[in-house]
Amino acid sequence: MSSFLYNSITNRLFIFSITLFTILLTVLFIAAPAYAVHSFSNSNPIKQSTAQIKANIPKQALLVQIPNQYDVVYFSDNSKKLTVDIKRVLNNFGYVLKNYHQTYVVIIQHKATDLGYERLFNIATYLALQFDIEEERIQLMLMSEGESNLYQDIDDNWKNSTEIIIPKAIIVTYDPNFGIY
Repeated sequence: MSSFLYNSITNRLFIFSITLFTILLTVLFIAAPAYAVHSFSNSNPIKQSTAQIKANIPKQALLVQIPNQYDVVYFSDNSKKLTVDIKRVLNNFGYVLKNYHQTYVVIIQHKATDLGYERLFNIATYLALQFDIEEERIQLMLMSEGESNLYQDIDDNWKNSTEIIIPKAIIVTYDPNFGIY
């Protein structure tokens, strides 16, 4: 019977030592990172103004400042052809798009007709082919008749005009899968 008692006590002590060792390891792995976070936050406290700014900006985001680009190009009456002057303006936009890969261009046509569509697509095609710009970075917008009526008070030649805009600043998010913005 003493061997049974000896084996029973030995097994219980072994189980107790394994349990104690597991608890100590668990506490060590939980307490060490918590201590590191605590000591980091105490050694470099975050100022109130910085904390307010960071609350509004999502993690892994970057605010990119881009040269402001805005221009209006004018087509000849009933023409969809890109003139030398129009191409010169488009070249300026193309260089910005080529150098700032995060940005995009918005092309706005004020005449909702087949001619208006052709003008939009001619500008978009020129930028895409001349400067190797992805289609996703070229946004086309056709004004409604009501919006065009508001615009005609500003510009006498509004029927032949097309606005081209690159935004001044954009927020770019970080893609951790590719490691790029």
